[in-house]
Amino acid sequence: MSKGLIITDTIDITVKDKSKFTFDSFYKTTDSKKGSSIINKDSSTKMYGPVYAILSTSAKDINSRNYSYDSLKQNVINHDWTNYSRPLLRHHNLEDGTSCGRIDKSFFYDHSTKEVTAEFSDSKLKKDVLDYFESKGAFDKGTASTIVELSVDEYTYERMKNGLDNTVSQSSMMSKATCNICGKDYFDGCQHIAGKSYDIEDGDNTVQKTCILQCSDFYPVELSIVNCPGNDSSITYVPNYAKTSSSDSNDNEPLNDDKEPEITNKDNKDKNNKMEDSMFKDLLKDALLKNAVEAFKDEKTTELFNKVFDSLETEEQVSAFKDFLNMTIEKIKEASDVKEEENELADDKEVEEKSISKDEEELEIQEEKPEETQDKEEKKPVADDKTQVSNLENTFATLKTKSTTDEKHLKKVNAILANL
Repeated sequence: MSKGLIITDTIDITVKDKSKFTFDSFYKTTDSKKGSSIINKDSSTKMYGPVYAILSTSAKDINSRNYSYDSLKQNVINHDWTNYSRPLLRHHNLEDGTSCGRIDKSFFYDHSTKEVTAEFSDSKLKKDVLDYFESKGAFDKGTASTIVELSVDEYTYERMKNGLDNTVSQSSMMSKATCNICGKDYFDGCQHIAGKSYDIEDGDNTVQKTCILQCSDFYPVELSIVNCPGNDSSITYVPNYAKTSSSDSNDNEPLNDDKEPEITNKDNKDKNNKMEDSMFKDLLKDALLKNAVEAFKDEKTTELFNKVFDSLETEEQVSAFKDFLNMTIEKIKEASDVKEEENELADDKEVEEKSISKDEEELEIQEEKPEETQDKEEKKPVADDKTQVSNLENTFATLKTKSTTDEKHLKKVNAILANL
């Protein structure tokens, strides 16, 4: 089995020399270039988008090779094309350290079922994109297509819009390359050459069969603008709503002649832009939902929260919802604090009322005592004022010890003591 070999739509696979298919060999990197970044270092460059391209097609004879349906679909599901926004290059030129765009999203479109598999649940592929590619016959051959959404620089946008840069080619590392005739590893043990036809015994008959390289288990590297793609379906599409984003607010005129209002790609800070960073939105959603459930003390809020949050499309909407939720939670906490303070005051009042009630009871008992008993009590020695104060102090001291540690309540007790 071949491990870690470069495969593109145009690379010559008739030369069965593994050294020709290594990463360094294909991209012709040198020691001085290996550490170079593939990110465009010009921070003033505007980005335009979204624009779309058919990156690859499965189960289609593309320059004597065939790409696996399952492998291409898995690349989308695993976010392999967008895990750090794979670059858009020119002519597979990774060496000079410059990209002309980035892959923002990837989709897998089944030609037969017309089902779209998106890498993120909130990612949508607009109908006009599919309609355009279908009108160009891009879905006539093969079983499925990988479609990517791109943000590109100003120069590339102009050329795509004018039809000069309208075809692309993907580059991936493949782990498996099998001959469709003998079933062996094409680069190890297979005696056939891709693109050539051979006489094959089929029962009593001899038939001609063309060697087609079966490629699978991919790990994406980059997408390139090329003049002559191996896959005639790998075309680009620039919708009329594709616009520019710029850090310079004074230079925001769209390039297209119809002067449509501008929208931005995912890197723009404009709050009216659609939320492109799905991972960030998911993390924000989890954080807000956790706080909401804790505040409302009700797991049933999860379903309702998800329904509302998932309907938000712009950063401005998400920000407004976040502020509203935080304010609501704060109000709940304030109301809870007030309620708790009211309960404490009510408890204090209840204790005071019980104390007064007890004093009144004792007074009534005294009044109801027979005159003879009262006379006897009157004959008892009466404590002087100092003794009475001492008794009161002891009583309040006992109440203070038994009372709550609430500072307001202690202040009340101390105030009474101070007035004795």
